[in-house]
Amino acid sequence: MTQKRLVEVTDKNGVRTRRWKRLFSRNNETALSGKRVSPSISMRKDRDSLSEEQKSHEVEMPPERDLTGRIVSSKTATVTPGVIDEDSREVFRHGQCFAFAVEAAKRLDTNVVMHRNDDGKLVHAYAESRNGRRVLDIDGWHSRRKQDQAFHSSNRHFGERGRVEKIDPSDADALASVESSEHGGGHLMNQHYDLAQTLVDPVLALGR
Repeated sequence: MTQKRLVEVTDKNGVRTRRWKRLFSRNNETALSGKRVSPSISMRKDRDSLSEEQKSHEVEMPPERDLTGRIVSSKTATVTPGVIDEDSREVFRHGQCFAFAVEAAKRLDTNVVMHRNDDGKLVHAYAESRNGRRVLDIDGWHSRRKQDQAFHSSNRHFGERGRVEKIDPSDADALASVESSEHGGGHLMNQHYDLAQTLVDPVLALGR
């Protein structure tokens, strides 16, 4: 039912008349008094009504370490489920790449490809394409051959061979083995699989 309010108006000739004014409600921001609710209040209400799955998450980034391995600084980044931005790219390039690779491989029904140093530390992880020629991470599709070449070239610079491994994302034992390994100079971060899952389709939609 449309609600109305009696208002007094003055036309261009100075004649004052009274008429009924129809009240329109925009997201319940217009009350019967005709006053608008503060946009900040409306935004707070919208934010409070979001489910836990839709709210932004503070995700811990890999800490910076000195040459002895001692942590010198740490930081977090804000990731919104389903949103590809600089924060989500930063998080899932560094520290959460394995979670994204696992969820993307499940979505594609393929394997997880991992680049590891000689000592077993995880350098980066991708989801493999079905023909095996490309790999996917938070930045989109890459040539599998070029990524492997870049990885081995980097390892040769440090006098290492490095190794490329593949695992089935549905193999719980294999996942647990990787989760207990190390990443870079420290331990693999707690992996946010649920958050990574929300980003797979948006990355695939980029088509690059």
